[in-house]
Amino acid sequence: MAEHEHKGEHHKSGHQKANYVMLVVVGLLLLFSVVQAFQINALENRLESGSAVTSIAGQAVSQQSAPVARASAPTMVGGC
Repeated sequence: MAEHEHKGEHHKSGHQKANYVMLVVVGLLLLFSVVQAFQINALENRLESGSAVTSIAGQAVSQQSAPVARASAPTMVGGC
């Protein structure tokens, strides 16, 4: 009977370990979301002030060349 009680204690500590791991994972996800919120806020402030306009214009130029490359691509890739 003492063995059975010992197994129950081991099983309980396994649940506690899993709970701690889940708490750490949730904490890290929360930390990452807070950091990203600050990064988005900083990016929005730079866009409003106009300091990030040059990088956006550079992206627009590179996106305009994409349809040209897409026009020469085959219409069907793979298939049966």
